[in-house]
Amino acid sequence: MKKAAKKAFSDVPRIAFILMAAAGLLLYSNEAAKGVKDGTSLMFDILIPSLFPFMVLSSYIVNSGAFDSASKSLSPLLTFLFKLSGNAFPAIILGLIGGYPVGAMTTATLYKRQKITQNEAERLMLFSVNGGPAFLITAIGVGIYQNKMLGIILYCSVIVSSLIVGICLRFLFETEEKGKSEYTKLSRENAFTMAVSEASKSIIGVFGWVLTFSCIGGLIDTTGITGYYSAILKGVLEISTGSRACAGVTPIPVLVSLVSFGGIAVICQIKPYADECKVKIKKLVTIRVIAAAISAFICSNLLNIFKLSVDTVIQKVERPVFSAYSAYAGVLLLIMCALFLLDVETKRKKC
Repeated sequence: MKKAAKKAFSDVPRIAFILMAAAGLLLYSNEAAKGVKDGTSLMFDILIPSLFPFMVLSSYIVNSGAFDSASKSLSPLLTFLFKLSGNAFPAIILGLIGGYPVGAMTTATLYKRQKITQNEAERLMLFSVNGGPAFLITAIGVGIYQNKMLGIILYCSVIVSSLIVGICLRFLFETEEKGKSEYTKLSRENAFTMAVSEASKSIIGVFGWVLTFSCIGGLIDTTGITGYYSAILKGVLEISTGSRACAGVTPIPVLVSLVSFGGIAVICQIKPYADECKVKIKKLVTIRVIAAAISAFICSNLLNIFKLSVDTVIQKVERPVFSAYSAYAGVLLLIMCALFLLDVETKRKKC
């Protein structure tokens, strides 16, 4: 009897939260619908065009073994910097240019294919989660602030912070000794088919989380929380809509720290991959907070170096122009495709 009463009492907060959420959706249905509409617009205008190609590419690279030769060549450098094997190269490079879930997705695939150890997968998962150039430079820098240099500063702050975290992690984890496991490379056709299938499943998951937290963001304004605190809260929940709310409201280093953290929506997106690699969510969140602090420090110094004042960068527009196109991401994608073609040509000559 006491056990049943204790269990029922423990469910009270959960039930209360569900009832409050239901009441909020009923009473403020227009605001909730607007949040979902904004999230849908962001997905189709930015996230799907910028993320989906990299998701397909990352899965194809791992499953086909396309970068095996490049990974072997870069193994000494990765070992020196991060104490990682060359097989970690796809996760690192795609984590830097692909967008938030791509690095985590690549890491999980590498681990499932037994190309990296659990130790390597855990460290990669902790620092290969970053915003891509399409989001930081084009969407935020050009689309919101109408300042490309600011977008470049944001992107550099995030990736340098991530690399610093990756280098530091090599000293906090004991090296895991494990023999190389054999894995079967898929044919190009099968690898491509699997890549499209896996990317489609992943983008649907991203879509769901973005819509969920965009809906919550739409309800925040009904609570009476406005201005600075509303922008911070939206950024902590979901960074795509949060970055727009922060424009002209929060200092730039605060914005870059939120972008580096990624938001709870991004944490939820990468959690399934983290679970596959046996990474605890508390450790993941802690490292994201540390990366956020480092990126804010780097951004502050870069703003001073390039003499970008707050008055210069705060140019909030009423309707930001978002675009998934990014010349920087496009060039990097072309370079990766070229490396892939060279790798294929090398294998043909060996045959």
